[in-house]
Amino acid sequence: MAPGDDIRHFLVARDVRRGLTTVDEFGLNYDAALEAYQEAEKQVGWSNDLDIVLLGADSLDTIKCTHSSYFGLSRSTICS
Repeated sequence: MAPGDDIRHFLVARDVRRGLTTVDEFGLNYDAALEAYQEAEKQVGWSNDLDIVLLGADSLDTIKCTHSSYFGLSRSTICS
């Protein structure tokens, strides 16, 4: 397995106004994750109320640690 082949892909959408975050996991399928990200960006446009990011990591726990503000968590709460 080449370096980076074990990276899981997560599409994270944060509704800033409502304080809600949704996560779609695509596992190792980067192409599907990228396609979903591009479609989500088209649907949202230039909204200031919704942040959409495509992130890669070994687990959702890592995403929650590195991007804790998307989940309404403090970094010290989730990161060990």
